[in-house]
This record gives sequence, C-alpha cells and structure tokens, in this order.
Amino acid sequence: MKPFFGYIRVSTVKQGTKGVSLQEQRDSIVRYASRNGLEIISWFEERETAAKQGRPTFNKMMKLLRQEKARGVVLHKIDRGARNLKDWADMAALIDVGIEVHFANESLDMHTRGGRLSADIQAVVAADYRVLLAGVPAPVVRLAAESILAASTLPRVRHREKKTQSFDLRPLILALTVSAAVPPAGVAPDAPTTLLRVRLRHRPDAVGRPEDVVAALGEPPAPPLGGEIRVLGIVREQLLLAGDSA
Repeated sequence: MKPFFGYIRVSTVKQGTKGVSLQEQRDSIVRYASRNGLEIISWFEERETAAKQGRPTFNKMMKLLRQEKARGVVLHKIDRGARNLKDWADMAALIDVGIEVHFANESLDMHTRGGRLSADIQAVVAADYRVLLAGVPAPVVRLAAESILAASTLPRVRHREKKTQSFDLRPLILALTVSAAVPPAGVAPDAPTTLLRVRLRHRPDAVGRPEDVVAALGEPPAPPLGGEIRVLGIVREQLLLAGDSA
C-alpha cells in the first residue's frame, strides 16, 4: 500500500463537533484510502481558520511532502486545504513534481488537465474585477448599477459556439460600486470616464463575467444611459477561494 498523509481541519472549536467534524473527515478519508489501496501513515489535524496563510500544521505537512516522506496526501474536500491562493498554488506545485493529492469526497484526478481545471473551478468561489468605462458619466452609470442591484432577477443569454446558455446574472453579482475616474492616456481629457468595481460569484453551473454586468447596465431594468458605453479595460484583481466555513 502506498504511504499517504491524512489532513483534516475545522475552522473553530464549535465546528469540531458540528457540521463536518474532524472525526467525520477522518472516517471519510479512511474509507477512501481503503478503497484505493492507500495507507495513512500520519494524520495532520488543524483547528483554526485557514483564510490567511500561516497554518502551522498544514505548512509542516507540506514541508514533509516536499521531502518525500509520503507519496501524497488525502483531504476530505477541496475547501479543507484550499483556503487561500498561496496554499492552493503550493499544492499545485507539489502535484507538478509527482506528489499525489486526493480528495475523499470529490472525484477529481489532479494529475489530468481536466481534473485540475475542475478543481480550480470548485476552489474559486468569486472574483474581483476593475472595469474602466468611457462614454457615460459616472452618476448615470451609478443609477444604472443601483437599478441592477435592486432587481430580483436579471435573465441573460450567453452564446457559446453552437450552444446557448440561459442564466440569471443577479445572484452572481455579490458587490458593485461606481466612481468617477481619470481618463487614461489616449482618451480625451474631458471624456466621461467611470471605474466599476464588481465582485462576481463563481458557481459550477454559472460564472459571473464583468462583460455581462456592463451589458446589463444599458438594458432594463436599468434606466437609459443616454449614450454609448465603451469598455476601456478589464482587470481581474483577485480570486476568492471557498469561504471559511465548516
């Protein structure tokens, strides 16, 4: 049997007895290991938040994996290990050098491109974007944004090659703010320029895109913009991984 580490974690002491407890995670990993011919030679248990880098137990386990003290690690689910982008990147780096990473409750082959992509999609729950717009004054864009946020639903249709996807944009918008901006180089100094900051949810069945939000600004229920809005640039500022819950 291949030697593996087992890693289990809860965010608070309360979560250690309710929800997905440490014992439930351990039992799930043991069953997975038994089915797949893996031997858990050491357990690494953590009772603290992992939203910020610096978990001592996780970091100790990662160091031992780099030293090839085990063939790999089994975690209960992605969110038990992937709580910040640095740790997620470090785990991916281990996979790249042959260390195996398994999730007991998720059927993902982390050594295939498709498996890695699926894991990335599941790990990331939201993204922050900065969108620079021109052509419409910020107060007008702000009124449109307020109308979008007040709406209960925003039906949209997305066309992909020969497929058409219908989805509701409203639940994908987690935050939306509007402010006036300085026109960048190449744009007339007196041109109305607006900075849009938006946080969009990532779900397995639908991913929010800033382009969809911009398109919604010029359509009902938003009031008429009174001009053509142009996108000068879109920057993804950060990705957010699974929230720090049980």
